[in-house]
Amino acid sequence: MGVKLEISGNYLKWTNGSGNPARYPYRQIRFYANDANEYIELFTKDLNGRLTSRIPFEDEASEGSVTIDTTSPTEASGTVVMASAVAVELASGTVQFNTALANVFSTATAQCTSVVGLDFASGTVICASAIEGDTVIANGLVYTAVNGAKADNTEFSVDTGDTETGTDLADSITNDSRSGDVDDITAVSVTGTVTITSTVRGTGGNAIPLSSSDGTRLAVSGAVLSGGTDGDTVTINGLVYTAVVGVKADNTEFSADTGDNECAADLEDSITNDVRSGTLGIVSASATTDTVTLTSDQAGTGGDVITLAETGTTITISGAVFSGGVDADIVSINGLDYTAVAGVKSDNTEFSIDTSNDAAATDLTDSINNDVRVGTLDDLTASALTDTVTVTQTVGGAAGNATTLTSTGGARVVLSGAVFTGGVTADTVECNGLTYTAVAGAKSDNTEFSIDTSNDAAATDLADAITNDARAGVLNDTTATANTDTVTITTSVGGVVGNATTLSSSDGTRLAVSAANLENGADDAEITMISVNSVDIMSSAESNDGDINALAALVAANITAHTSVPNYTAVAVDELITITPDDEDTDVNGYVVTATVSNATATEVDMAGATASILTSAGVPFASWTVLIDWLEDNTGGDLIT
Repeated sequence: MGVKLEISGNYLKWTNGSGNPARYPYRQIRFYANDANEYIELFTKDLNGRLTSRIPFEDEASEGSVTIDTTSPTEASGTVVMASAVAVELASGTVQFNTALANVFSTATAQCTSVVGLDFASGTVICASAIEGDTVIANGLVYTAVNGAKADNTEFSVDTGDTETGTDLADSITNDSRSGDVDDITAVSVTGTVTITSTVRGTGGNAIPLSSSDGTRLAVSGAVLSGGTDGDTVTINGLVYTAVVGVKADNTEFSADTGDNECAADLEDSITNDVRSGTLGIVSASATTDTVTLTSDQAGTGGDVITLAETGTTITISGAVFSGGVDADIVSINGLDYTAVAGVKSDNTEFSIDTSNDAAATDLTDSINNDVRVGTLDDLTASALTDTVTVTQTVGGAAGNATTLTSTGGARVVLSGAVFTGGVTADTVECNGLTYTAVAGAKSDNTEFSIDTSNDAAATDLADAITNDARAGVLNDTTATANTDTVTITTSVGGVVGNATTLSSSDGTRLAVSAANLENGADDAEITMISVNSVDIMSSAESNDGDINALAALVAANITAHTSVPNYTAVAVDELITITPDDEDTDVNGYVVTATVSNATATEVDMAGATASILTSAGVPFASWTVLIDWLEDNTGGDLIT
């Protein structure tokens, strides 16, 4: 209880804590104010300055506090939970043989049976004592018998015997420069018989007229030449071959002079040695007795459109076009074609189907494994088991499932599908910029982790790989521990910087990660500023690595050393910082204490606890020392002695 002051008449009256009032004539009182000791002393004048009473202005000073709570800096961390991660698998496909087909060339036949050859028309004139003035008309041209030497080739001499007459007539006909009615003619004479022949083979020569002025002295064989024939023809691949009588002029003809076998053999020779180009490729020929077998050089059904025709009835052909062409089965793998062949393959773009389905599978396997061509996607390997070839990508992962697989063989070459299947891309975990790949079997190094047995074992192996990885990540190093199926990854250096460490996986279900980054990394605790009533009472921030008591001591020392208006001192006991005004007479009750902190928590208590010893008559403490002095000076006759 303080001392209550009041004015009662001419007296200053106070009442102490015991309730006993004291009363002094205030005009006889003076008072002494001692700021340093925070009390006033009242003296009576009539007692010559003798001390009557000493009253302190304040019983207790105001104080506030800040209590710090923090922890040591923490490392960022994250987790990976294993749930049946997968390792890489190679994509593959199969090819099963069921009597594949090789190329077969189209063929046709032409059979010779008494082939009619192309021949010249001819006629004869028999000289039998012809006389001057006799005439022979051949091909519309008149030849006149003369005595003595002939003037030109319109005459012939009959001076001597029949033989000489025939010779001179033949000479005139052969060397006559005139043009006859039908083509040209030539003549030869043998002992008076002149044979006249058309120069153009065929039945057209049979129209050449022949006559004489005397049927006895110059007997003709007929009114026209005869014996001209149009030779039978065979047209192969757009090329015409004509049967001729006698030796063929070139390889567009063949001789029909002797027997059918010889005719077929000469036709084979002409076809084989013909330099002309046919409509579709080249046709080869082979004669056996009277039949020529024709074969296209174009493998497959493309040769079946080669045409074949004949004229006459003496050449029998197999049909209007070649037939029997068969397209080889083709297996296309990874964009590379492999063609079935009869006999030994010429290179690794082919495979032989000569013996059995099993042998065909083995030979296709050999071609695939030794093919130097580059396919669409990576390389392939193959293995054969009985009649089935298994083709496998050399590079693992789901990308291999795009490898194409086709066949022209239908049921003869059965495929597993249009593309490979079974390729699986290995699961991966990425931490701190480093990738760890799931593998079947033991890992080869610390960039991998084994998933062979269980999720728990996979977690243990991933933790081992991360902890012992010698590679440098993007940020600080990391370590890892495993607990059942969960891997906890932690940065080696504490602080929020570790929260930037990345963490991801290829599959959020099989490898569930806690977040895209490691989390919960925290820096050192820091008291940035403490203010009282918005007045900063620290010179600068203070920080510590987690020792709460040491941090509180640093802050208290900072406050005491710093000068502010009003000024404060502070004392730290453990984590509690108690703040008091440097001048206890300063009224700071109710001032708000504010602490700005990082990585810590602070509990602030506002300024309070100051109690006044001198009260007004209403029992209310004087607001301040100044207010008290003013009241005393205004209401008493006492003097303030400073």
